Amino acid sequence: MKYIILFFAISFSTYAATAQTRTSAATKTARVKLFTSLGQFKDSISLSPEQILTIIDQPIVIVDDKKAVYQVSSYTFVYKRIGVSETEDGKAIPATSIASQLFTKTPLPEIWTTTIKEQLRKGEQLQFLEVIVKDAKGKVLQAPNLKITVL
Repeated sequence: MKYIILFFAISFSTYAATAQTRTSAATKTARVKLFTSLGQFKDSISLSPEQILTIIDQPIVIVDDKKAVYQVSSYTFVYKRIGVSETEDGKAIPATSIASQLFTKTPLPEIWTTTIKEQLRKGEQLQFLEVIVKDAKGKVLQAPNLKITVL
C-alpha cells in the first residue's frame, strides 16, 4: 500500500511539473493585434446605404497595429436581410432571412455585390466572420469579425 501511494505521489508531481512548463512556454508567444477593415471602416459600425454601396466591391483588408498587411485565407460572409413573411391567416409580418457562404478570395463575387446593391435596406446587416489570415511567415491567425449595420 505504501508503494502505491508513493507511485501516485511521484506521478502527480511529474505531471504538475510538466504542466507548469507548458504553461510558461505558451505565455512567451506574442499575441498580434489584428484589425479587419472594408474601405476605411473597421470593427462593428453603422453606415448609410450609400456608404455601403461605395465599399462593398472592395476587398477586406487585415492589418496589425504595425500596419503589416495579412493575406486572407478564408472568411464567412453573412447577409442578414429584412423581409416579409405570411402568417397562417394571411397577414404579412416582418421577418429576417440569412444568406451566407464561405469564401477564400476577397472582394466578394459579383453576384453577391450585385444582390446587395439591389436589395440593401435599413436595419440589415453585413458580417465578415471567422476571418482566417496568414502572415508573411505562413503562420495562420484569426482576425476579428467585421459587422456593418445599415442605417
